[in-house]
Amino acid sequence: MIVAAILLFAVAIAIIYYLQSDKVDSKQSEEEQQAEGLAFPYELEDGKISVDSIFQFTGFNPDNENTEGENIAALTVVNQSEQHLTSAQFTVKLADGAQLAFEVTDLPAGQKAMIFEKENQVYELDDVCEEITDTAEFEDSSPVMADRLSAEVQETAVTLTNNSEEDLTDLLLHCHCVIDDAYFGGLTYTYPIESIPAGQSASVDAVDCYLGQAAAEGILPEGYELTGEASDVEVAYGESETVELQAEEMPDDDADDNGGSFFDKIGNAVKNVVDTVVNAVTGFFGSLFRW
Repeated sequence: MIVAAILLFAVAIAIIYYLQSDKVDSKQSEEEQQAEGLAFPYELEDGKISVDSIFQFTGFNPDNENTEGENIAALTVVNQSEQHLTSAQFTVKLADGAQLAFEVTDLPAGQKAMIFEKENQVYELDDVCEEITDTAEFEDSSPVMADRLSAEVQETAVTLTNNSEEDLTDLLLHCHCVIDDAYFGGLTYTYPIESIPAGQSASVDAVDCYLGQAAAEGILPEGYELTGEASDVEVAYGESETVELQAEEMPDDDADDNGGSFFDKIGNAVKNVVDTVVNAVTGFFGSLFRW
């Protein structure tokens, strides 16, 4: 009897030890998971958007007026839907309480973009990403001016051809910068075009895309805003694609904000870029990504 009692006591001790050990292991596992943060790729909007990675970038931030910074927080995002992503804002919460803000506009279906923190806030390699939230707007495809205009891209030079029998005036070209098949920066650049006579062409130098190649997102009548899906005209060198977009008319007071001639705006853009282009090119291609 005494031996049996001792054996039962030993078994009970072993069971208690096992249960306590299991609880400790579970607690450690939870703490390790929390320390690791979110796993990537991380999906939002019921899988329509994928955040493939968070990383740091040193250089000129296209999403903060080309302000230079070190270890700037950056995201790789992909539009996994079959719709045009008109705009999306992302908030990233880190374990230390810091909140990072990102934005992307006019991202076609299937397209990837590298987007950068709007205020050059830093992301360190040992930072833990705890949460990502977003607000996003999608639109279905609807062709606009596709029967009248076509676009051809050669590096940053965008040539627009008026295939109609009418003169087209007061247009607005929307572009992204493309590097290695990804949009570099979340924001769309716009360039006004005064006129394209019937049957003729006009060229625009998308100076903001100097680090890579321009991707023509669309051409809209000035005074309209881009709200719909663009055909994927991340155009290869020398190849032509038509532009397909949906547009909505803006109030007149908003349309007046685009004042100034095409040449004035291009002149101002060139002036802004000249001071930084040499350092930007060497800085980018030296580079400065730490994944």
